[in-house]
Amino acid sequence: MLTQLAVSAKILCLLMVLSHNICGASVQSKIGLFNEASHGYVWVYQNGTVMTRQDGKQYLQLLSFDRKDNPLRTEYDDSKLVIFEPEQKMYICFNNFKRWKLVGKRISFKRASRMKLCQFRENVTEDTFYFTYSSVADRKHFMSFNSLGMPTKHIKIKNKMFLKSRLPEKDLIDDHNRKVANPNRHRHEKRNYLETKKTFPTRN
Repeated sequence: MLTQLAVSAKILCLLMVLSHNICGASVQSKIGLFNEASHGYVWVYQNGTVMTRQDGKQYLQLLSFDRKDNPLRTEYDDSKLVIFEPEQKMYICFNNFKRWKLVGKRISFKRASRMKLCQFRENVTEDTFYFTYSSVADRKHFMSFNSLGMPTKHIKIKNKMFLKSRLPEKDLIDDHNRKVANPNRHRHEKRNYLETKKTFPTRN
């Protein structure tokens, strides 16, 4: 009987890995990360581009993996986590130790949880209740965006400050219906955004 239960548990874990790549992680509900500097939500595109947008939300999952004594982490714990975008099935990472550019990587949870460039520490400021996400590899580097929504290494206070927005079920259904009706909408919007950006000087 115990052997059958163990086999069933392994099969269930395997199915979770294949469908979500998050087996063994403590999963928060889907949230939107609103950046104070750009007044937009963090987005991950199919080609791995990470930026913010003001015209909609893309929901992320914050997956904690280092609190074995208390897997149900609170929002105020200074613990390691990885940031997963379930639609593209990508994790937000820094690309390397030289450029420190934010990118989306399509890798497994197991690999992401072992790569320090994909690991973040979530902290909350006591006076404003904004969240910040610093790299586990080097705490001087944060997930941050400039006023145009592009990743930046020039850290100003607003660049690295985020608010969390929970996912209303109605918004999830409406967003899904829009994507089914026009699956290429985000690609066209990104192209228009980048073309518009060329006409303005970059501000960090």
